[in-house]
Amino acid sequence: MSVDEQLLDYLTRMLRARRFDEVLCDHGAYVNDTYHVSIGLESSAAAIACAQEKGDSLLLNHRNHGQLAACGASPELMYREIFGRDGGSQRGKLGSFHLIDVEHGIAYVSAMLAGGVPLSIGMALANKRIGNGSISFAYLGDGAMDEGIVYESFNIASVWHVPVVIVCDNSGSRPSGRQSKFSILAEACGLTAFRTDAQNPLDVFSTVALAAAAARKGEEPQFVEIVSEPWPGNATGSHPQNITGPFDLATAHSRSDEWSVVDPLAHMVRLLRSRGVSLDVMAEIDSDINGKLADAVRAALGAPLAPESVVFEHVWGDQ
Repeated sequence: MSVDEQLLDYLTRMLRARRFDEVLCDHGAYVNDTYHVSIGLESSAAAIACAQEKGDSLLLNHRNHGQLAACGASPELMYREIFGRDGGSQRGKLGSFHLIDVEHGIAYVSAMLAGGVPLSIGMALANKRIGNGSISFAYLGDGAMDEGIVYESFNIASVWHVPVVIVCDNSGSRPSGRQSKFSILAEACGLTAFRTDAQNPLDVFSTVALAAAAARKGEEPQFVEIVSEPWPGNATGSHPQNITGPFDLATAHSRSDEWSVVDPLAHMVRLLRSRGVSLDVMAEIDSDINGKLADAVRAALGAPLAPESVVFEHVWGDQ
């Protein structure tokens, strides 16, 4: 794959993540629960998906839609689960917080802050002992970095020298103006730490790829902090409101409104334009994604609601 082909693949995964959540926001009335979108965090979602290889595991948190969509998970099954429809990954009983896709290495999603971090260390240790060459990724946000289990996990990952990449989307530093110490703390625990910015998607792509390659070579556990910007449309209440409107690929790269200036997807389009990739090529990719999502949400809403009996599935063991 040439560099431009790799970057187009990266853009495709970013667009899958963005469009999935935009469609979800438009259909929030069908969600009988709270959900969290990944808009503005597409750089990390797509970078992890590009760096992931078959056999790798990925442990996610409550803000998981973008990661799953970027990895290629079925949007119809995701919508079914979120809308409480039968046929979802958990038969519609667990909703947005616990979406999984075993085929893409996502066997567990934790709604607990940093819940996936210690599990990712255990999976990495298993990979090391088996010697299969696989690595594990864990994704978390800046809020989870206040949890003690994170640093306990970092310490033991360093002692055991396991092949793991921890990716943290830090969306708290830029708006507050505070200097983050996450990378410094990770280094103090023995991890190799990187700090990059979601507004430079190429650097995010390269940094996550570098960390994954180092983990595969058996180097120290890796930590990547990505300074990101909260999406202004993520309003209070159970259902986020899309107050910025859908991403307009044709104009977003040239707009100067407050959100377009920080939007990583707009920066990605600018990057590809600077490399000579035409908007027509990108628009064709976007159109294909939009068409598939329209079919997926239509099929999901046409599916029956999950029966009450699913509540008791997977609760009791065989007697």
